[in-house]
Amino acid sequence: MISWNDLRQAIELLVMEAIRAGWDRRAVQRLVTVIFKELQPLSFSEALTVVQQAASKLHLVGSSLYQQLFCYSSYNPQQKLSLLLDQLDGELDQYGMLQLRGDHQFDPALAPHARFWHVLAKTVQRAYPQGLLAASNQTKAKQVHQLRMYIDRQNIQYIRTYFKQSNMTDEAALRQYVFTAVPKGLGGKKLKREPARLHNNISKEHLI
Repeated sequence: MISWNDLRQAIELLVMEAIRAGWDRRAVQRLVTVIFKELQPLSFSEALTVVQQAASKLHLVGSSLYQQLFCYSSYNPQQKLSLLLDQLDGELDQYGMLQLRGDHQFDPALAPHARFWHVLAKTVQRAYPQGLLAASNQTKAKQVHQLRMYIDRQNIQYIRTYFKQSNMTDEAALRQYVFTAVPKGLGGKKLKREPARLHNNISKEHLI
């Protein structure tokens, strides 16, 4: 039998995990608000499941829960990008290529048209209003720039996972994605290209 004490301990562990992941007070407060709102109509057993699922979603970059913490955090744009890279354990290897080794990963259900990508792009623009080349910390700027590779990989993997069937080309799977109803697909809307979403006018010579 699940008791209130069991649920309280699970919530405390969830909050501790959020703090360990680097979220600030305002983000953690948002986490608690969201969780308690979801738990109100549930039994102890159902509530415990929700809390346990939330603990997993904390580690999924771009999930609904992660996005709320990212948006509500009082960190400035550069601090938010640093937090994201820290959670992904992003480091440039000996060849100057970004490697992600953290316990966080992009949410497998994060679609190419998801609002989180827009939020992230705006965060980059606000963090580097003069462009990445003007950044005082060029190592961090390269990491932010190369994060685009992982975003592209996530977008491709999403389409292959949810739309590509046997003997289907990537182009056919992309077409299926475009015409699938929202929120899973684009609902027939024109697929728009977002130039310089995270590139922010950095030249190739600065990636060597």
